[in-house]
Amino acid sequence: MIPLGETGVHVPTKKAYLQLMRIYELGDLRWGGGELPTRDSYWEINRSKTILFNTDSLRYGNIDFHESSILKPKEFYEAQKITVKKIFKANYWFDEILPLIKGVRNG
Repeated sequence: MIPLGETGVHVPTKKAYLQLMRIYELGDLRWGGGELPTRDSYWEINRSKTILFNTDSLRYGNIDFHESSILKPKEFYEAQKITVKKIFKANYWFDEILPLIKGVRNG
């Protein structure tokens, strides 16, 4: 995944946030403390004003306090060459395959 530096991705809905977290996780990105992007949700802190950054690790912030470039999720996916098919596959992995794996491990 191409680091965006100080360019942020504005995720105005929790659905957009969660989708981007899945893509970040499959792109091997982590929060600063090493946690998986899908483990916890930080969207509730800034809600519709949430902005995400993928430098050497993931960070979040409030769009009102960010002065650099801001992308919409669709623009981010295009810049990263992430197609609708790849997003579908990511959702399939998290919604269908991963629960089966966890079930086998816990069963």
